[in-house]
Amino acid sequence: MALSELLHQMVLYLLVFCRVSGFVMTCPLTREWLPLPVRLLLALSLSVAAMFQLSSEMTTDLSLSLVLAACSEFFTGLLFGAVLLIYFSVFNLAGHLTGLQMALGFAELSDPANGISVTVVSRIYQVMAQLLFVLINGHLLFFMVVIESFHALPIGHFMMVIERVSVLFTMTGWMFGAGLLIALPAVVCLLIVNLTFGFMTRSAPQMNLLTLGFPMIVLVGIVLLSLNILQVPYAVEQHIHYALKILGSLLSD
Repeated sequence: MALSELLHQMVLYLLVFCRVSGFVMTCPLTREWLPLPVRLLLALSLSVAAMFQLSSEMTTDLSLSLVLAACSEFFTGLLFGAVLLIYFSVFNLAGHLTGLQMALGFAELSDPANGISVTVVSRIYQVMAQLLFVLINGHLLFFMVVIESFHALPIGHFMMVIERVSVLFTMTGWMFGAGLLIALPAVVCLLIVNLTFGFMTRSAPQMNLLTLGFPMIVLVGIVLLSLNILQVPYAVEQHIHYALKILGSLLSD
């Protein structure tokens, strides 16, 4: 292999690695469950897999344009990963709404993916959604889409992605609606329970609402959670099609 061809392949691999590493860094599955060395090896291996399917003619000189191209490819990978981040936020939001209505808002855990504290119920929803996502091979599907994105969106066409960033704002609005629909049955039932205890306290003021109401709300909430969580597998399968549609909107013309 000539030196110029070797330099061309190295620069091409660097740009491919920038896009793939941006996706791996933003994806909640890799960022939360894999340590940094494993994420780095995963990005390197996926970049090699993408290189076998890539044939692009581009400049190989080390200049400012190459630095800008690397930054644009990294930002493109971040946008791809943001689709999955918003997708899993649906279940995080549903669990958060359910946990607040169950009077378990004070029980919080650290969320390593987002770096914030979330309710225990929200963490249960999020972990269950991620495990189901892996079981249906959703992670392999998204990795394959990222690798195939070099055909639909060649290197150096960053402005094509910028023009379609608005679909992510649409997906953000969808996130609140989908999360509310998942948590809506439990929220409505717990609201009825709270109203019932409010009428009981009004009719019998001598009753201690905190002593009787709080354990009953938690008990009813646990029962509703056990019933509502059975719908999470159907929501994971249903919403993954919308996430793929949004990712396709970032790639298609």
